[in-house]
Amino acid sequence: MFPDRQTCGKLQSIPVRQLTTGASDTPSVYIETTIPSYLTAWRSSDLVMAAKQQTTRRWWDEQRKHFDLFISDAVLLEAAAGDSEASQRRMDVLDGIPVLNPLPQADEIVAALIDRLALPNRALADAVYIAICVVHGLDYLLTWNCTHILPMPFSSLLFPMCATVLVLECP
Repeated sequence: MFPDRQTCGKLQSIPVRQLTTGASDTPSVYIETTIPSYLTAWRSSDLVMAAKQQTTRRWWDEQRKHFDLFISDAVLLEAAAGDSEASQRRMDVLDGIPVLNPLPQADEIVAALIDRLALPNRALADAVYIAICVVHGLDYLLTWNCTHILPMPFSSLLFPMCATVLVLECP
């Protein structure tokens, strides 16, 4: 029932909250850095990459209006890195999306994720994204990152807390 490696070709919308209710009836979604990256990148000649770009654009154009979007400083820092023109396109897409404040509880969750999952140092930002979602009670984390955010060992820890995984298939 849990996603396997085959899901890495699909846009992942991972539930991070199940029973809590927010002030809004609109579901909340944390936009991880892969979303603005795929959304603003030049169209790839690689068919798999092009399909991910198309799926991301379609979600952005057709589905985002159904969610309250959120990001964090971690997303802004990562999106601002790299080629100046590409980073500016990513930053333009993120402009106007509310930025969540860091909370001390997130540090504890990050430490637990790193420790329990034996994540490499390069996965620290991914653990931060998950922790921010949890401490702010967001409904979903939207990502293409299957390396650290949704690998099999992590799935076994995350999914007992979550009822389902919504998956958008590539065209």
